[in-house]
Amino acid sequence: MLESARYDLETAREEDAAARQECARLEGFAAQAQLLRATAEDALDALDEEERTSEKQKKEIRERTEALESASRKAEAERDELRAAMEKESAGAEDFAARRKELEDSVSSVRAGQAALDAEKNTAQLAIRQLEQLRNELQSDEAQRRSAADVVVANNARLEEQLGVCRERLATLNGQIETQKVALSQLIERKMEMEGKRSAADRAAQEKNRQLLDLERASARLEQKKLAADMEEKQLVDKLWDGYELTRTEAQTVRQPVESFSKTTRQVAELRRSMNALGTPNLGAIEEYKRVSERYEFLSAQRDDVEKSRQEILKIIAEITVQMEDIFRREIVQIDEAFRRIFAELFGGGKASLSLEDENDVLNCGIDIRIQPPGKAVSNISLLSGGEKAFVAIALYFAIMRVRPTPFCVMDEIESALDEENVIRFSKYMRRMSNKTQFIAITHRRGTMEEADQLYGVTMQEKGVSSVLAMDMDEALKTIR
Repeated sequence: MLESARYDLETAREEDAAARQECARLEGFAAQAQLLRATAEDALDALDEEERTSEKQKKEIRERTEALESASRKAEAERDELRAAMEKESAGAEDFAARRKELEDSVSSVRAGQAALDAEKNTAQLAIRQLEQLRNELQSDEAQRRSAADVVVANNARLEEQLGVCRERLATLNGQIETQKVALSQLIERKMEMEGKRSAADRAAQEKNRQLLDLERASARLEQKKLAADMEEKQLVDKLWDGYELTRTEAQTVRQPVESFSKTTRQVAELRRSMNALGTPNLGAIEEYKRVSERYEFLSAQRDDVEKSRQEILKIIAEITVQMEDIFRREIVQIDEAFRRIFAELFGGGKASLSLEDENDVLNCGIDIRIQPPGKAVSNISLLSGGEKAFVAIALYFAIMRVRPTPFCVMDEIESALDEENVIRFSKYMRRMSNKTQFIAITHRRGTMEEADQLYGVTMQEKGVSSVLAMDMDEALKTIR
């Protein structure tokens, strides 16, 4: 559950980074659109100013043309009047010639003025046509710029809308991140609590093991004492038989209580005389029997205590075994889940699973690895090629490290049997796990070395003298760039 929450948190962080990049990109687009809009507005203002200037020039040209046309009509009228006066005064030849010359000069002057006016009129009309064309072009440019400005405004509105959506999405992702952080902190606290319980259980198991060893040693000592007592009892029973020809049971049967000491004394004296008559008896047989009996009872009690302790130890061993089986089952389930996910990531698909060969004997049975590479049927790991076996072993090793991370790990050419593509997958996944574990990889494969932060190599530039070369990959990249 903790790994899932961490995975969700990493995913949320990646989505947050992507959303922030998208927001930055949209803000850049918005700024560019605003800049284009301001440029378009400036261009429209300039076009309006040019249009007003062209209208003013056009008005001046029209006024000037009208003045030229009025002067032309006035000159025509004067010419007609001069012709009429010339016809009236045709009676006098000299006056007529002088007047004619004067009229001709006047007509020439009027014609020259008319020609000048015509040329100026043509120039004015050409300027008017040019201004009209310029006006049309300006109006066309104005329409295009206004259309472009409208498009920019629309794009700006759309970008503003997208920016708002991205900001809402960013707020949502921030909320999700905070939630995931709270959940992660709770899971971390729970993990620390479980680690504490596990440590306490480990200490208790170690204490139980120590007690078990002490009890086994005590049991061995008692067994030795019991053997010695049995040997001593056997010797006493043999002596009782050799001295009195009595078994232990028979001796207990003939045993009698003492009623009177004097009478018993006399009886003992008589018995001694009888015994002396019989020969030299073993006078300490009864006391020796009593002592052996007491010793036997003591050792029997010790044996019962040892048997009771043995049963308690066996009970503790059974409880510890049950706990070990539960822990092993739980850990193998977690490793199986991580192995399934990591196998699919490394192989680019496919399925994999771990299963116990005998559920009733968890601690002694084997573990079956079933895998299905992409595009192949389900098979046992023993049916794979050498490279596939190595890659499956790497996936299983990463799964164990995912369940039980270690602060430090040394890998000695474990990817040597892989092809280039799988070496790249292996090195990239090892890079992903380097935030929790520091890896030292002994390798000759290029893909693994490209993902390293530091490279170390041994060379012998001089015969018999080895030197170590070190390279910081980040510094090397900066130097290359």
